Amino acid sequence: MPFSAGFLTGFFPSDPVTWMQAGVLGFAAVLIYLLLFTLRDILLRTRSFWYQFFCVLLVGCLPVLGFFFYLLIRPARTVKERELETMLRVAGMMVDNDDMIDDDDETEIVEELLIAADDDSTPSL
Repeated sequence: MPFSAGFLTGFFPSDPVTWMQAGVLGFAAVLIYLLLFTLRDILLRTRSFWYQFFCVLLVGCLPVLGFFFYLLIRPARTVKERELETMLRVAGMMVDNDDMIDDDDETEIVEELLIAADDDSTPSL
């Protein structure tokens, strides 16, 4: 049986209202995805409620354009990355100033750093 264009017209609806409904449904799915991605990402990047609220509101009010604005204004690193950088900086200072820190203080500091590193404060949706 040869391929004919009649097959495609029978498969796809010709009613423009159906196409419009499919387009609105697709746009709504993209909007929900962008909102959830923004919410998850901003929860990982800052602890400021108002900044989180503003970013989610920005993406909700200006769906696609607001998401690109969000990508421009979001913090560069997550809270966990900043904490890790601080811990590494403190550990580097401990190595540099080895004579200023005695063994008991060093053990206490290392234990605190390990406890902070094991603390998983990642929010879940």
